[in-house]
Amino acid sequence: MRCVACIACGRVLCASRYNEPDHDGSWVPPDWAASQWARMEQLQDLTGAQVVGPCVSNYGNGLWWLNTWTANCTALYGRPCRCVRT
Repeated sequence: MRCVACIACGRVLCASRYNEPDHDGSWVPPDWAASQWARMEQLQDLTGAQVVGPCVSNYGNGLWWLNTWTANCTALYGRPCRCVRT
């Protein structure tokens, strides 16, 4: 299992595993990311900080990754994952 590293950046939770997860060097499968997102939401609820959504690239696989992640979130939780879109 992969670890989700989080740093409280003021009032925003920054998750290093979700920075450009669509790139080869930092690839995270969108289904795995969706399955772990409940942890991010729990941190958001506990700290009151906002969770920044996965920051994907604006080219190549970025849109595919984000759409697949959103579809997986909806399938798992019955709704899109909660986050601030950047």
